[in-house]
Amino acid sequence: SLFRNYLIKFITDWDSDPFVIDLLMAIILFNPDRPNLTDRELIKVQQQLYMYLLQRYLQIRYGSEYNENSCPENGSESVIIDNHSIADTLSEEQNSRSQDMDNDFYVPNIDSSDIDSTDSYYESQSAVVAIAKPINDYNNNNFNENEMHFVSELLSAIKHMKRNLVAISVWEPTNIDDFFRPLMNKHEESISSFVKTCKSLKAFKDICERDQMTLFKSGGIEALTFYRYTRFDYDNDWWKVVMDNGNAVIIRLDLFKQHRFETVYPMSKKTLNNIKHTLDLDLNIIYLLLPIIIFNPNKSNLVHPEIVRFQQQLYMFLLQRYLRIRYGSECDTKLAQILDIIQDIRQLTDIHNQDTRLKDPKLLGPLLREVLDIELPPVDQYSLTAL
Repeated sequence: SLFRNYLIKFITDWDSDPFVIDLLMAIILFNPDRPNLTDRELIKVQQQLYMYLLQRYLQIRYGSEYNENSCPENGSESVIIDNHSIADTLSEEQNSRSQDMDNDFYVPNIDSSDIDSTDSYYESQSAVVAIAKPINDYNNNNFNENEMHFVSELLSAIKHMKRNLVAISVWEPTNIDDFFRPLMNKHEESISSFVKTCKSLKAFKDICERDQMTLFKSGGIEALTFYRYTRFDYDNDWWKVVMDNGNAVIIRLDLFKQHRFETVYPMSKKTLNNIKHTLDLDLNIIYLLLPIIIFNPNKSNLVHPEIVRFQQQLYMFLLQRYLRIRYGSECDTKLAQILDIIQDIRQLTDIHNQDTRLKDPKLLGPLLREVLDIELPPVDQYSLTAL
């Protein structure tokens, strides 16, 4: 009888909403009051963030009924938290991050009549875990203060990847094997810069070192591949890579026709076309996708996959909010297309990694070898006799 009354009340109050159910399960899981916890404060932060997402969703879906649905009965203590307390836990350098926020991130102010309601949700077999139900914000067409703290931190972190180099001389190889060696230093620099970017995200620093290494060895290369494809020059049909010494290498897309894996050229052409027309070369979308790719909870050997899943869902929430603001009723279609692009990037990354492993390990940089778990062959003892 008790269970029956509970079930009836739950279905009536929450409309069997799968998004509410999923968030409540996470809130119950991250209980900071359980005994024998090592990182109690971290667990508390995770629970508060899920509580914030639940509050945000209830405000959006139920509007004026939000307080009625969220207030406990019988005078019990309210579990609704102050949204401002969340922002205080996100960073110890909140003010400095706000000052460093990249001005490139612009949220268009769209009339609320352009934003339609939808009850569809995304089912994907990809590594990206979409939030079960999209956020339909009728009353607020811009990110709020708490959401902008995450965006600000991300844009500040990505500055490690931005370098304005001027080309002094330009070289265009005609053979695909010719540009591998000159670009190796650039690959090493990109890996180093992206490590700094990840380490600048509190969400990444909060996970254990073992999981950090696991995520970077897999998602890091995928994210760098994605970022590299977004830097394509569509007007000239090439990539222009400028080195520290001012030398630039022009890599035409047609050069990929020479690749040992025949699928690279058609897949690259398709992916570049999708990036141009689906992402609209929108830097806001591109930047938000980088941590979504990194925080892949389906990678093997993760110690805390549930924490990684939460971090990915958090950035998915921000991406959905931005797509809802910019594209309105087209948000659902746009998100599904974006997830398809990530799948294509994963396949391209796997192919490029296979190709790299077939090359002489001595031609690879130490960081790339470490990320791909490639070891140098043992030194021939007789080769040292000439020294």
